[in-house]
Amino acid sequence: MNTENNVNKTLLQVYTNGIESLKKRKKGIFRSIPVPERLIESLSLVHALRETKHKNARLWKFTRMTGWRKIKEIMTIANIQGSQATAKGLRHGFGGYAIADCEIPLNMVQKWLGHAELKTTAIYANAVGKEERDIANKMWR
Repeated sequence: MNTENNVNKTLLQVYTNGIESLKKRKKGIFRSIPVPERLIESLSLVHALRETKHKNARLWKFTRMTGWRKIKEIMTIANIQGSQATAKGLRHGFGGYAIADCEIPLNMVQKWLGHAELKTTAIYANAVGKEERDIANKMWR
């Protein structure tokens, strides 16, 4: 398994305001996640993306494991603990937040998370307890 970080400078899509990365399991399968223009500009400035002469130069020159450790360190500083304090937790938090709080349609979250099947993404929309009651209350306003 290739453990190098798989976000290339050329895959930082400045023109679409998104970040595209290889999907972990399948070579040549990409995920594209829209991000704010200010993030694209900051990454471009810090990493000299527009000046690069090498199309396939890596944006970050560390392994996936190092990336995971960096995420864990940042989450510790942010007082995020347990299973949420992982790269996977960050990804799941993104999916849940997009659906529950931002009301992003499931098909868009499916695209952003790189899910082949909508039923995989639908798991993020499965509310229980107070969250389920809050959703139901929206119908009766």
